[in-house]
Amino acid sequence: MRIAVLRSSIARRLTSILLALATLLTALGIAWAQPSVPRLSEREDAQRLLAIVAPFGHFDLGHVASDRYTFVLRDDAGQRIGDLDVGLNVGDVSVPRVHSAHYTTTVFNASPDFTSVDVLVRAANAVIASDGGPLAESGMRVTEGEDYIPMTLATELMVAVALLMAIWRRCRVTLDLRKHFIIQGGVQGSILVYWSFYWVGVGVQLHMIALMFAICYAADAACSFARYGSWRIGLSPVPIVLSTNLFVWLDWRGAAMAMILAVASKTFIQRRGRHVFNPSVAGLTVNGVCTVLFPGFVHFGGLFHTFNLAPNMAEFIFLVSLIPLTIFRLLPVTIGCVIGMVYVTNTTGALRPTLLLLMTLLATDPATTPKSELGRLLYGFVVGATYPLYSLLLRRLGQPDDFAKILAVPLPNLFAGELDALADRIRPVAKRVAAAAWARLAPRLGGLAERTSRLGARLVPVPNVLLVALWSVLFIIPLRHEKPEDFEPALHWDWGTPLVERDSGGVPRCANNPVFCEPFSFVGEARRWMELRRERHTGAMSARADERPAAL
Repeated sequence: MRIAVLRSSIARRLTSILLALATLLTALGIAWAQPSVPRLSEREDAQRLLAIVAPFGHFDLGHVASDRYTFVLRDDAGQRIGDLDVGLNVGDVSVPRVHSAHYTTTVFNASPDFTSVDVLVRAANAVIASDGGPLAESGMRVTEGEDYIPMTLATELMVAVALLMAIWRRCRVTLDLRKHFIIQGGVQGSILVYWSFYWVGVGVQLHMIALMFAICYAADAACSFARYGSWRIGLSPVPIVLSTNLFVWLDWRGAAMAMILAVASKTFIQRRGRHVFNPSVAGLTVNGVCTVLFPGFVHFGGLFHTFNLAPNMAEFIFLVSLIPLTIFRLLPVTIGCVIGMVYVTNTTGALRPTLLLLMTLLATDPATTPKSELGRLLYGFVVGATYPLYSLLLRRLGQPDDFAKILAVPLPNLFAGELDALADRIRPVAKRVAAAAWARLAPRLGGLAERTSRLGARLVPVPNVLLVALWSVLFIIPLRHEKPEDFEPALHWDWGTPLVERDSGGVPRCANNPVFCEPFSFVGEARRWMELRRERHTGAMSARADERPAAL
């Protein structure tokens, strides 16, 4: 009897404890799920700053939180044309270029009319002036917000798996250095280096890039041992890692998933001895799908606008990509992309840096494109024509369209053989049409017809020099119109981009920065760097002279 009473008492106590824990967890869950209500002091401070910026334009108070306020700038019709973000707690966050003792300011222009940047900059300067004026400008600093411990643990786990597979398969390793991996890695690495001169985030990302190299090599070893019983160590992971970081920056989940799936697709998904999907595309595609189906599982940072910080990024990509495009005869892919994207779907900004990367590097993996030149032209056309559809789909789903560049590649990869077969069917028809047209034209040319026909026979297949000339025309002619549109005053003001000149009001303008707004201004860019170096040297010499003691 006593034992039964004791058991009943213990059960009641356990039940009470469990109910109390459930109540506590429910309360915590509700508190976590509900948005935090700004404190009265924060709301009052935001209203005070709103009164300061109101004379400069039609501002209203947007988001108010414990770490920042957002003031929305609207036009006369009430449409949002820009944002002024005022950050708090300077000591705990990345410090923008323009900051004071308690506030940091960044501006965002949402309108193609850059005159709104003048309003945003004047309002930001007023906020800083109300806080005692700006502190010394040292350039915007980006801190390493990503916790690298999970990525390090994932890398160590992958290395352990690779070691176990090596022991199980008796660890046969050979060295395999292939030309196209060396060329691709060199081209992608040079783009990252050039980008780092103007975007400080590249230096911060190096830590993650190093971990991605480690996990990619470990995954390559594990997959190779599992399938082949040996590992041909080489440079195949290099273009996978570098190309991934040229399109999107992922958190540790996305980065680890992208590397492992890229190598797994290359090793296990093959057709006739060739991998079907571009490895970088395979890993990034899964990440893109996850961002739609499982929001919050993978976080990423878009890179579209930061590429525009470098004055000649589009021209640099155009020039360095000619190396692999001509060596592996992949220019038909790029030309097909331009035709499909510009002349069929009328995509705006098709020659901006990130889309150029799609046309020249991502869609041109030699192993996953058709073999015939006409097949490659059709393949590029499909990639270029379907990109706007994926962009529209992602925006309709409420997602950024950064992954649209990635999603346009897998299906053409899958049907590369079918595109070659289609090219084989089109080629005889095209020859008959060309022969009929030539038969009508030849009598009018006289003796020139015979010489032209001989020259045409020599030009089959089409020489690289003619393909380069055609691609140059397609790229250079629109560039003079598009390049000034890539100059983003708000972004240059926020980051204090090197070499950018600002007017008396502190606003960067295209008219004052020909290096950033004129095509192929590499010479002017080099001169500006030399001038900047001389100015720094002169300033350092003057500072040392001021520190010397006065002569007796």
